[in-house]
Amino acid sequence: MGMYNAAGFRALLAAVIGRAVDDIKGIGPRCHRKETDRAMAFVLSDTCEAYCLELEIDYAAVREKAAALYRRFLEKEDAEGGGKNRPGRPSNGFRHINTRQSPGKPCNGSYR
Repeated sequence: MGMYNAAGFRALLAAVIGRAVDDIKGIGPRCHRKETDRAMAFVLSDTCEAYCLELEIDYAAVREKAAALYRRFLEKEDAEGGGKNRPGRPSNGFRHINTRQSPGKPCNGSYR
C-alpha cells in the first residue's frame, strides 16, 4: 500500500508544478493576472524547489522556463496597454514578486 501512496504523492507534486507552468502560459481555466502572479511566485518558492528535488526534476530549468513565459506574459500585457501606468511597476518590464513567507504562517504547499 505504501508504494501506491508514494506514486500518488509524486503524481500530485508533478501536477502542481505542471499547473503552475500552465497558469503562467495562460492556458489554465482561470488565467488572470492574479493567477499568473501566484503561479510565478510558487515556481520561485522553496516549496517548488523541494518538489522538483523530490521528483528529480531540474529546478533551474523549470525556473528558467517559467521566467521566460512570465516575461512574455508581461510583454504581451504591456503591448495591449494593460501594464501601463500601474503604481509600483518597475520600468524594466519585470515585476518583483515577494516569495518570502510571512513569519508565523505555515506553508501549506499550495500557490492557490
